[in-house]
Amino acid sequence: MLRLQTAAHTAYLHPTSGTGFLVLPDPEADLHLADLLPNGEEHVSSLQKSDYTAMLYELLAAGWRICDEGSPVIGELPDGRKVAMLCAHALAAENPCIEDFDYAEERFIELTHARLD
Repeated sequence: MLRLQTAAHTAYLHPTSGTGFLVLPDPEADLHLADLLPNGEEHVSSLQKSDYTAMLYELLAAGWRICDEGSPVIGELPDGRKVAMLCAHALAAENPCIEDFDYAEERFIELTHARLD
């Protein structure tokens, strides 16, 4: 299982099955930076939001994406951080079998102690 990390996000990728998991940071630990725009409107940006965007670009460049943009959360770690499902654009194996998917999930759980739905 490969690991890709940014400042606040960690992705666990299993290329053979095309299955991956993105660990999202604790939203309570986020930093918000208020900037004053030229027209006087206040604009608030978030460190985690910027980091999430960076992670999505990294994943896209590596051939991965969030599986379901509408409801991607599939579980959580013991510390409460949420886990989203990732999918590869192309599989490393021509015909992955169910054991490949099972292995990816089992290995992720082994590494993170996550509870998946």
